[in-house]
Amino acid sequence: MKTPRGQAKSRLVSNISVNVGPCNKYRGWHPPAGDACALDALSLSPEWFWRDHIAPRCPAIIRQPLTDLKAARHWTYEHLVTCAGAARVSVERRGVPSEGFGHGKKVQMAFGEFVRRAAAGDELLYLTTQQAAVGADGHAECVASPLAELCAAGDLPLRPALMGNLVPQQLNLWMGTTQTGASSGLHHDFHDNLYLLIRGRKRLRLYPPSALEGMYTHGRPRIVHPNGRIVYAGQGDVNADGSDAADVAAWKQRRAVDAAAVRAQPDAVEAALDAALDGFARRGADDDRRNDWDAMDDYQDSGTCSPSPAAACSSEQDDHPPSFSRIDLSLPPAQLRRKFPRFPGTSTALEVDLRAGEALYLPAGWFHEVTSFSIDAAPHMALNYWFHPPDNVDPGPQGFAAPYTSEFWPAVWAARRAHGPTSSCAGVML
Repeated sequence: MKTPRGQAKSRLVSNISVNVGPCNKYRGWHPPAGDACALDALSLSPEWFWRDHIAPRCPAIIRQPLTDLKAARHWTYEHLVTCAGAARVSVERRGVPSEGFGHGKKVQMAFGEFVRRAAAGDELLYLTTQQAAVGADGHAECVASPLAELCAAGDLPLRPALMGNLVPQQLNLWMGTTQTGASSGLHHDFHDNLYLLIRGRKRLRLYPPSALEGMYTHGRPRIVHPNGRIVYAGQGDVNADGSDAADVAAWKQRRAVDAAAVRAQPDAVEAALDAALDGFARRGADDDRRNDWDAMDDYQDSGTCSPSPAAACSSEQDDHPPSFSRIDLSLPPAQLRRKFPRFPGTSTALEVDLRAGEALYLPAGWFHEVTSFSIDAAPHMALNYWFHPPDNVDPGPQGFAAPYTSEFWPAVWAARRAHGPTSSCAGVML
């Protein structure tokens, strides 16, 4: 199902009723059955974008330039090397150019060396997500090298204005060279994604979270929250906004201790401390259970829902990320139907052709395959922002102002901003 370029559309809110199964509580937008639909964002007003895309969980193609990302759209190799050439990065090295991304070995090198080799046509190297350091608050930093250096140079905002009040989780740079087209594999993200294509061309195939049962993921799905956030067996008690329930409980206890101290009520402080210690003890036990992969065998007895035959084929020896599909979309349709009978087929996908300077917004839980193409032998390059998925999806002003039902992520963001320039999440074009 291709999305026509430049076609005007009305508000993309669908009331289509879809049977998504007992553990799939997704209540967001579904592509109209059998009809082509345009996903073009008609306005760059943050309030409008919230109402018509983020709140209803509807992808968007952004053809117009985002003004606060103007510098990134004009990055040159020389500028990248000048700002971040000395930074050490982890690069995926494939065995052969035809091998899909995600299967190569990770090697360490200077970012400048990677840029020079990619620009020279090396198709075996690919820059993807980097391991971010853990901040003083216990959460991963928003940026790692080389984007940390580019943020420090003033090239990037840590929260583009278009995304309103969503809280950033991580920024990533994707870069490689391929003439024949290299596939990311079919998978979904755990966060809302703003994806800016800087160079090259990308073809994306999209499926909504309601299609999970036919996606044959490596992990065993436990629940799909109404906003599309998917949780797998062994991942613990994860809320719809992606926060861990034990982390949120501990945070609430710490806040209660602080509030009691401000009120200078010794009895209240002691009671809050006792509750906090109990919470920390429970959290430690939960952490132990989450680290015990044998607990995945207890999935069917969890009382939530039973895995579908498609998901039940996962094994403990599977070292693929749980969010990745077993489906190879390059197979002929007849072979796909035979091997994956629940898969809805490639013809039902929303197909997006993204060109340099354009961006895609993709809500958490939407399955996608990205095929990257270089233009004129130059590396393809993309920048993406991941945001904690909102669980207050009221499309009106109240939802826009407070997109999370809990204060947890906004409080984490506010605390990091207060730390000043020493934090990678503060002091840089906020």
